[in-house]
Amino acid sequence: MPVTLHVSPTCPFPVCPLQVETEAERQKIISVFKRLHQFLEDQEHLLLAQLEMLDKEIRKSQDGNATRVSKEIPHLSELISEMEGKCQQPASKFLQDIRSTLSR
Repeated sequence: MPVTLHVSPTCPFPVCPLQVETEAERQKIISVFKRLHQFLEDQEHLLLAQLEMLDKEIRKSQDGNATRVSKEIPHLSELISEMEGKCQQPASKFLQDIRSTLSR
């Protein structure tokens, strides 16, 4: 099958139709990959932003938990001291006081 050569108005040299098709296909592929690349960049930014928000929520929750536990420590220390004192009492007195201590 003979190949027909065409002369482009902008180029004085003969151009093979297959070369024109090849170049058009190359441009399509480049365009598709540019769009895919942009999509992936957009997804990366979106996911990183979501991850940052999640990280902030976790830190906020951890700070809240640390504050709550810090506030409970003195109360627990007081209960421990009270229980240690009650352990030094005679058994009958200890058993009477333990009910009121545990009900708190």
